[in-house]
Amino acid sequence: MAETAQNLWRVYLGLTVLCAISYYLAGMNIFDSVAHSFSTIAIGGFSTHSDSIAFFQNTYIEIICIIFMILSALNFVLHFLSLKTKSLRVYLEDAEIRFYFGIISGSILFLLFYIYFKSSENISIIDLVFQVVSFITTSGFVSTSYGDWPFFIISTLIFLSFIGACAGSTGGGIKVVRILFILKQLKRGLLKIIHPSAEVPIKINSQVVADDVSNNLLLFFIFYLISYIIISLALMLSGLDATSAFSSTAACLNNLGPGAGAVIENYNAIPVVAKYILSFAMLLGRLEIYTLLIIFTPYFWKY
Repeated sequence: MAETAQNLWRVYLGLTVLCAISYYLAGMNIFDSVAHSFSTIAIGGFSTHSDSIAFFQNTYIEIICIIFMILSALNFVLHFLSLKTKSLRVYLEDAEIRFYFGIISGSILFLLFYIYFKSSENISIIDLVFQVVSFITTSGFVSTSYGDWPFFIISTLIFLSFIGACAGSTGGGIKVVRILFILKQLKRGLLKIIHPSAEVPIKINSQVVADDVSNNLLLFFIFYLISYIIISLALMLSGLDATSAFSSTAACLNNLGPGAGAVIENYNAIPVVAKYILSFAMLLGRLEIYTLLIIFTPYFWKY
């Protein structure tokens, strides 16, 4: 266990150094490159400038940020295995990563079609790609004033943040492997309706998912949705409008940052009570629901 943690730490540190060097070569000064490399690899989204990545107005910096946001959203164990075997095959053979890149590319194409056929806004491809990657990895970096975009695009971006990053990464959200499992569970449910006596195991990476693991994953998903609804209603009770309440809950529960409505730029204008609620939401999302909720159960304190 200690050796595994040490290897993952080396991968994390190596990515951070490589990211800092890349930022510096692209035009950032030393302080900005180091600060943004830590924020990028940790998928924190914090910037040394209030305009975030948009401050630099540098396409090369945006491309570098996109690359390292994606790398940070992938399973760090696979990074280590790839370095150990000196092969990219471990990525290609992983079902979660294949599914993840399918979601990212599909989302970008879908929004490009929407912009072409439905929107009159002048949105550059690089800005769209950047924001899709930023939201789905829960990084939260901003390369442009996305608040001026059509609300449909903003809503889609916030929805993508629920998917989040891969398991074993530094990202937030529900996690890609859980979304993949839920889809497989739905498929099995439909097949069981057609063929009630059929045995349809759920497999991920050619391994059958045990029933107890399946139950835990379903419970996690249910708790996640219930938490989202309750926190959103509590925010509306504190005085926020529906758009601000639902988007800020998604942003904090998924550890994203940017939202919509009153929190499109920052959270300064919302009531103090709402800030306390969202602080709890951030802890709940970062600890992945179970850890924090168990503390509030009487069974935890009884034994």
